Amino acid sequence: MALTKVQADGINLADTFAFTGTISGIDEKYNIATASTSTNRTIDGVSSFVDHLTVTFTTTKVQTIQCLGQFSHGYENGQVMLAGRFDLDGSSQSTELQIFKQGVSSNMSFGSHNIIGFFTNVSAGSHTIKLQLKNSVSGTTAITNYFDDANNGDNIFVLYK
Repeated sequence: MALTKVQADGINLADTFAFTGTISGIDEKYNIATASTSTNRTIDGVSSFVDHLTVTFTTTKVQTIQCLGQFSHGYENGQVMLAGRFDLDGSSQSTELQIFKQGVSSNMSFGSHNIIGFFTNVSAGSHTIKLQLKNSVSGTTAITNYFDDANNGDNIFVLYK
């Protein structure tokens, strides 16, 4: 078949086209693995990271994995500093980010209540992502899901292909 060269302004992308053969360069959709809990989790001060939510999924090619954590409003007793991170297969962790800390006074925690993390060059195969939490201030207590009037719970979302 002869090659036809077309100028950039010589094609209207709003038109409908019919193709035969293989089309390359089209990205596929993302899959989403999720887990949630509406159960309170108590995390005492100066704890090591504890597993909060876990998802397992299977990828078909090397890729970047996107992880999102969403939290209901928490409770704090003392000057809590609750942080979270994502753990990939027990061997790689995302950056530790603040979830919430003590607000104006006790039981009024401030914080983003959301975290996001990425893992690049993740191999094809079965993987497990754990959303882990840690309270870094001794003598304090953080409780997740404490003020959840909408019953949304804490959630993890993992986007992969």
